[in-house]
Amino acid sequence: MTKIKICGITNLEDAMLAQEFGADLLGFILYPKSKRYITPEEALKIKNHIKIPIVGVVVKEPLDRVKELLNYFDFVQLHGDEDCNYNISNRLIKVIRVSNELPDIDNCWDKSVILFDTLSDQYGGAGKTFNWDILKNLNRDFFVSGGLNDTNIKELLKHIKPYGVDVASGVEEKPGKKDPKKLEAFIRAIKP
Repeated sequence: MTKIKICGITNLEDAMLAQEFGADLLGFILYPKSKRYITPEEALKIKNHIKIPIVGVVVKEPLDRVKELLNYFDFVQLHGDEDCNYNISNRLIKVIRVSNELPDIDNCWDKSVILFDTLSDQYGGAGKTFNWDILKNLNRDFFVSGGLNDTNIKELLKHIKPYGVDVASGVEEKPGKKDPKKLEAFIRAIKP
């Protein structure tokens, strides 16, 4: 069964709803420039009320900071131009931004799960898809993100079989606030 990561969680109500509807992971954006920013301390308070794993999403953080976050978060998602020195744990999710072609994936990311997201001017949450066909012959576990919603998720799963999917803007009322109906519809499209 495809794993579901609901990203951009900023409040306990949305976290509880996502868990109740069947999400497998919750993502917390620890990047201060994001519209969905939450402090690590606030994210950890929410963690105390939920049972599913949480992901701290960072952008261009130093390796020491990533190591520190791994002490508190179940996973850390890397949204920058990190080099192979960052591949220190199987609890890392490395984002690869794509458009129409699959870039070379450095073999050094063998411990990490790869998350493919749409190439855009921002780090995630852009609401745009990419050409999913480029992932058809990929021989490793991966997540897909970028413009997913309750309508196109069914189409994605007809084309490819990702280990997981990641959604933020596709289930929101506004940045940082989830729409309960969209959230439930997205999860039910994968887990009827």
